[in-house]
Amino acid sequence: MCRSRGSYRIISVVVLSFYIWTFGGLSSIAHAAKDALNQAQIRKKTQEAEQSPEEQFEKATQEIEAILADPQIDLDTKKQKIKTQKGIIEALDSEIRKEFAETEKKLKKLTYRMRS
Repeated sequence: MCRSRGSYRIISVVVLSFYIWTFGGLSSIAHAAKDALNQAQIRKKTQEAEQSPEEQFEKATQEIEAILADPQIDLDTKKQKIKTQKGIIEALDSEIRKEFAETEKKLKKLTYRMRS
């Protein structure tokens, strides 16, 4: 008789914990936390993708300054990291020049309209 009482308690605890997990809200809290973390990661990626070329240029130059200022990095590693940042800056240079040319054209049109 004592054995069956102990097994009933174990089964009761298992069933009760299952119902608390599913219907008590613990699983929804766990899923909400996981979703919030995923959304934060997605927002971070989209912010990086939505940065303008000027912001990316500024970030690259700041990283170069940080690389040069760090005394713990050896010279070869510094050279490699700076070459990587140089490639990023050169890629952004053409985009920035294109945007500058477009802005310059808009300003010329505006000044031409104002004179007319």
